[in-house]
Parts: sequence; structure tokens; C-alpha cells
Amino acid sequence: MSARLPEARPQPSRAADADDGDATGLLDLPDPLLESILAACGSGARGAYASCTALRSAWRTALSHPSGAAAYLLSRYGAHGAEVHVYDHPGLLAMLPAARTPPDTAAAAPAAAAASREEPVRELLAAISEADPCAATAPPEGLKSLWQAAAMAGHVAVMTHLQRRHGVGWVLPALEAVAQRGSPDALRALLAAMQSGELLGPWAHVGCGGVSGAPAGGAVQDQGSAKSHLPLSDVVSSLLVLVVDENAGVDNIRALLEAGADPWVRGCLPLRVAAHRGFEATVGALLETGAHDAEARSQALGVAVAGNHGPAVSRLLEVVEDPDTTTLFLITANKGWEEAARALLSAGADPRTHDDLALVLAAYGGHVGMVAMLLDVGVPAGARGGLALAAAIAQGHTAVEELLRSRGAGV
Repeated sequence: MSARLPEARPQPSRAADADDGDATGLLDLPDPLLESILAACGSGARGAYASCTALRSAWRTALSHPSGAAAYLLSRYGAHGAEVHVYDHPGLLAMLPAARTPPDTAAAAPAAAAASREEPVRELLAAISEADPCAATAPPEGLKSLWQAAAMAGHVAVMTHLQRRHGVGWVLPALEAVAQRGSPDALRALLAAMQSGELLGPWAHVGCGGVSGAPAGGAVQDQGSAKSHLPLSDVVSSLLVLVVDENAGVDNIRALLEAGADPWVRGCLPLRVAAHRGFEATVGALLETGAHDAEARSQALGVAVAGNHGPAVSRLLEVVEDPDTTTLFLITANKGWEEAARALLSAGADPRTHDDLALVLAAYGGHVGMVAMLLDVGVPAGARGGLALAAAIAQGHTAVEELLRSRGAGV
């Protein structure tokens, strides 16, 4: 009498097979199950084919249970690596019951999609924890990678599980990664969880990793330490500087501002950094807060001019009261900052101010492009009795000399 074959489950995609259904893994099945399959399938070519099919079906069946999937990861990576590699196996996650459950059609599409991806991860991590309570002893770099993967996906429930298991020490590095490279939705989800206390909440957990915790609404400074914490507003304010400097995106900047980031942090550093780097959209987002006084806006304008960032200069000129466009324009002529000069001209700067001094400064500095721009807006090539030409000759700027002569200077 032949042994009964295991009942087949819904078949995963080929991508899932390629990810986790390798042939060597089939041998990890219990010996009685292997023996029953082989006994039922007979011998010969047909029997071999049936054996392979039955083994593959049994393998899929085993992996479709969280406990079986957890056992597979623990066997493959050991207690130190099982959790770390959960996000590396999308095919394995797709086999779990949570992934096969259709999301609530009444839910919003993005939220349903996020939930459908999050629950299998949480389910598998819980199974790993249950199978080996001391699997929390993963190497720091591995834990960092796992936390960041969960954070980038906006998986708050997964991070809550990890926090209970590993402590709060990786929450802030994960938040930093999302603020710099993640989506606004993921960032807002993490910030909301931190504000509510769901993350960095009053946890007190004793396990293989020791005791860890943090007060609600606070953020630890050192990994695994609950003794020193900062208000969340200070954390997001520091992140604001980092995100602005890396031009991580206006939406992420707005998310941090909504969470309480202070645009005045470090002496209005975010606005000055954005102006210096020429991030026009970021400058606009920061100005939208209305938190900057006249002096701060004026300083940012000077920084944008010095960076020769025309669009940022134009944006700041809209909010600076009575800007000294004359002085700024002469500086741009002297330095050859053409983009900033164009923005100032568009705002009404006089190219012939101080008896055509801008042309002389540009010629003296050998700035051919600036000289050409000034000539194009109506500054005469022979202004100041040909002083611009004389300056170009004295400094050996042949290209400027030729340009001025071609436009009538010295004739």
C-alpha cells in the first residue's frame, strides 16, 4: 500500500521558486516524509519525475507555513542571520498565508498594498523569534540593514516587533535613512509612530539582548541606552539639516517640518545651506513656514548670490524687503557670477550703476561671459573712456579685449 502524499498547496510564482525552492533545500525535509514520497512514486523515469514533483510540492507546502519558513532561514543563516535576511527573500514572503490573503477592498489602495507587504514580514519574524528566542544576537551591521529595510518600507509594526526584541538603539539610524532616501509616506508613518509612542515608547524588555527601553516621546542618543534621550523635536530638527544638505526632497522636508522640526535650528542653517547649494524648491519649502525674519532672508540671499544660483536668488528676492541689488550686482560682475547677475537684472538691478562700473570690474577679472552679458543689456563697450578695455589689456585678458574691440571699444 502506497504512502499518502502531502496535500498540495496553492503554487507560488516562478520568482518564488527561484528564490527559495533550490534543490539542495529539498533534502532538509524530514526523513519519514522523503521516504514516503519515494515509496509512493516508484522507480524509473516516470517515478523519478513524480518524485521530483512530489518533493517540490512538499517543499512549497513546508515553506508556506511561518514555522517552516522560519526553520528554513534558521537552517540556512543560523541564529545570527535568520532575521537579518527576511527582506532578502520576497519569494519566501509571497508563500506565507498573510501574503495570500487579499487586502480589504474598502481600504485605500496604497495603505492596503503596504499592509499586504508588511504582515508577511512581521509574521515570519515572529515565527523566527518563537523558534529561537536568542536569534536576536545578529551582528550590528546586519541589524542596521534589517531596521533600515523595515523603515524604508514604512513597516511600523515590523519595527515595533524589532524594538521589543532588540531595543530602541536602531530606531534613529533607520529614521535617518528614511529621511535621506525614503518616501514621504514611509517617513510620515515612522514620525507618527514616534510621536504616538509606538516607536521609542515605554518598552522594557529583558531577553538575549539585555534590557532596553526609552521614555515615550524621547529619542535615545546611544544604541541600546535608555539613560539619555532627546525630545523628538530636537531629533527631527537635526534631521532637517541633514536632509536639506543632501537635497533629499521637498516632501521629506515638509514631513519633518510637520513633525516639529525647527527651521531656525543652528541659526537658520537649513535655509542658508539650501541657498548655498542652490536648492530652489527647498528654499521655497523653508520660506513657506514663515519662520524667517528679514535678516535671515537677507543673509540667505547673499549666500545664494555667492553660490551663483540664479533660481534660488530669484526665489529669495521675492521675499527680501529692499534688497541691495546694486551692491550685489557689482559683486557678481567682479566675480563673474552670471546666473546670479541675470537674476538680479530680472529683479531690476541697473547694469549701468556707478557709471558702468560693472563692465570695468568684469573686464578686469577677465570674465568674458559677464562682459558679453553686460554689452547685450546696453552697457557701451567704450564706457568710462575705454577704461574697461584698458583694464583687460593691462591684465592680459585677450578674449575680453577682442570682444570689447569687436563691439566698438577703442575705435
